[in-house]
Amino acid sequence: IYTAYNTETQEKLDSIYSDEWLLEDQTAIGEDSPPQSAIVVLDNSTAAVIAMEGGVGEKTENRSFNRATDMLRQPGSSIKPLTVYGPAIEEGIVTPYTTINDSPFDYDEDGYPWPVNAYHSYYGYITVSYALLYSTNTVAVKVLDMLGLENSYDWAVNKFRLKTITEEDIDYPCLALGGLT
Repeated sequence: IYTAYNTETQEKLDSIYSDEWLLEDQTAIGEDSPPQSAIVVLDNSTAAVIAMEGGVGEKTENRSFNRATDMLRQPGSSIKPLTVYGPAIEEGIVTPYTTINDSPFDYDEDGYPWPVNAYHSYYGYITVSYALLYSTNTVAVKVLDMLGLENSYDWAVNKFRLKTITEEDIDYPCLALGGLT
C-alpha cells in the first residue's frame, strides 16, 4: 500500500491535539469546554494529505465526528471562482481583462459602504484577473450583479453540483462573498 501519510508529522499533531491544557485557558465566557479545531497538513509539491487531526482531545472512538472532514464551514472567498468569475467568463459577460471599478456596490442604512475589501480601501478600475488575485469583494459583487443571482445559483447547484448551497443563499453576501447559510 502506498500512502502520502507521514508518521513523524502525524505524531507531532497527535501530541499537540491530545494536550487539552494548551487550550484550557481559552474557553469562552460561560463555556465549560475549550474551543475545538482541526488541521489538515498537505505536501505542497503533490497536494497530498500527509497528516490530519479532527479535533482537540484524546481520541476515544473510531469513525467518530472529524472536524477536518465532516464539519461544514462557510467557504468565504474561495467560492468566488465558482459562483462569480467562472460563470461570468463562460457566459461572455467578462474576460480576465475586463476592468471594473473597485468601489462600493451599495451603502448600508447607516451610510457605510458595502462591501468592504480585506485591504480596507478601493483601488478604482482594476481587471477581473487582479480582482480575483486579490480577492476583491467589491468587484465580485459587481460581477455577480452582471451575471445575476439566479444564474449564479444555477451554476453552483446544477453545473458545479455544490450540495450545501440552498435557495436561502440566493443573495449577494452568500454567492459573491461565501457567507452561505
